[in-house]
Amino acid sequence: MWLSVLALATIPATAGAQTIANSFEELRSQLAGGQVVVVMDAAGHRTTGKLSNVSPRSFEVVTKKGQTQTFGEGKLTAFWKDDGLGNGVESGMEGALAFDLLLTLAVGRGRDVPLAQFFAGGAILLVPAGMGIGAAVDSLFHHKELHVDYRPAPVKKTTIYVAPLADARRRGVSLSIRY
Repeated sequence: MWLSVLALATIPATAGAQTIANSFEELRSQLAGGQVVVVMDAAGHRTTGKLSNVSPRSFEVVTKKGQTQTFGEGKLTAFWKDDGLGNGVESGMEGALAFDLLLTLAVGRGRDVPLAQFFAGGAILLVPAGMGIGAAVDSLFHHKELHVDYRPAPVKKTTIYVAPLADARRRGVSLSIRY
């Protein structure tokens, strides 16, 4: 028993996320277009979509809604991360609802129970089972997602102040430039 505990203690833990890129150029050399990517910006907004274009100064992500979002110059860190069980649970739930709908349409007609109640009763039983099956299947197949932490370059703001100067003898202008 002590030998097995010692063996488990000496096995190195797997890293949760390993950095693969710290610049647009490194990201470009690592990936191909169409790669699914999750981008988290400095404000905490999460964008998920397919990588469509990576240039030395920017990259574009096309979301599921077909919108293209461009991420320009800034600091980035790209790493692979497990996608979790959420998509398996979601797929299992969708499959269970589809099965329940087909079951309701095939078997529920001609019964003393209204179709809506028949469907709801089936959903109460089938949806949790489908979610569990989806999570179990998803746990068997480990998928990695590309995550990019993106911090846009600060916007340099130039301000010009012009103020009139006047007294009894002189007139002029005060000019101040901040950058």
